[in-house]
Amino acid sequence: ILSEKSQVFVARRIVDSLAFAMAAIALWLLAAIASYSPTDPSWNTASGEAMDISNWMGMSGALTADILLQTLGGAALILPLTMGVWAY
Repeated sequence: ILSEKSQVFVARRIVDSLAFAMAAIALWLLAAIASYSPTDPSWNTASGEAMDISNWMGMSGALTADILLQTLGGAALILPLTMGVWAY
């Protein structure tokens, strides 16, 4: 059983780890949205050509950015910005 000081230390490190993970996800989302290209393959873009992905985050970034921008438009930037503020 941990002492009270140890419990506080562990709890703070857990919160720090979660904040770091949220900041990393926010940066990933921001990069995916910033490098969005309508020519990237996505669920609503069919093409028989070789998949040439220009999104910095690869195929998963292209799909995520496409979904966010098609559903939320420019407001999609609010998601990573809010996550970044929460992480801070």
